[in-house]
Amino acid sequence: MHMWQGTFKRLITRKKNAILWHILSRLHTYILAFGCVNHWRGVWHVWDNYTGSGFVSSLVSIFLSLAILWLFRASRNALRPPFYLLLDCEHKFTVLTRYRTNISNDVYLYLLDLLFTVIIIGSAIVSYWRGVWTCLDNVLFPKNTELSGWISLGIGYGIIVVCYLLQYCAAEVSRRLRKYPRIIFEDLYLLILSFATVNVWRGIWYLSDIYIIPDKPLISGVVSHCIGLVIVFTMGTGRSLLTTGCAIDGELGDGRGVLFSHYITRQGNQIRNPHKVSVPVSMDTADSSENPETDEDYQDNEMGYEDDVEIRSSGRLGKRRSSTWWLNHFKLWYL
Repeated sequence: MHMWQGTFKRLITRKKNAILWHILSRLHTYILAFGCVNHWRGVWHVWDNYTGSGFVSSLVSIFLSLAILWLFRASRNALRPPFYLLLDCEHKFTVLTRYRTNISNDVYLYLLDLLFTVIIIGSAIVSYWRGVWTCLDNVLFPKNTELSGWISLGIGYGIIVVCYLLQYCAAEVSRRLRKYPRIIFEDLYLLILSFATVNVWRGIWYLSDIYIIPDKPLISGVVSHCIGLVIVFTMGTGRSLLTTGCAIDGELGDGRGVLFSHYITRQGNQIRNPHKVSVPVSMDTADSSENPETDEDYQDNEMGYEDDVEIRSSGRLGKRRSSTWWLNHFKLWYL
């Protein structure tokens, strides 16, 4: 799928056939999400089979994965919703690799970059989640899954609410720091948020096991799968299911790296500028007047913060939202 992304972008465009684009872009998202789940499941079970699921194994999984993610400045990729969202209306069939190589320049170099991004960075993300999840299984009421799920959900949302309220203070601190101190500060801040995110997912997962047809696991899984798909694709956030691509720690300057991605503001900005493209800023060129990443293959910010930050900082959303906003919202998704 990654190797053919350039072909997809040329043949499947919204301007040529909007209906076909909507169908194929959702199908593309679903296939990639299915692959991501299998990748996560495989790495997770390999850890459990060879190291067990005890407390020591979970700590090794956490620290080893963090070492890899921090070493390659990729720790922000451990974040998932509710911290950030990817919108279906921004789907460009583009997947960013760690070193931003271009397949049109060197196929073999791109393939190596892609394998590194998926196998090393992607597996490290899974290992971190597995470590935190397993650690919580061992220490947070291990004999009472229901209570453990509720507490985990409360911890996760509690931390996220606090971080949400403090995000602009954190952004101001980040803005005042130089390159490497800023990266360290943002990594520590996002580490707290990633811990909260794992708690939210763990809580929802266990409570779903308990309350959604618990005596029939297969039917319960199918029901959960269908409900989740209907919700994310109806809300236009199907791409949030994906763990593809690679964002770089510190590439979003001016304090933007610690800001949440907002659903309403992102959709509002897409309604006003449906064809606007965001270019991710490289850490190495953030202070330069020139940005080499202007190739079409790179014009997609996988973490999706650029538009969100712009619209919130300008304060235009509240002024422009009207009684027809949801009608425009519907047109953006389906028309």
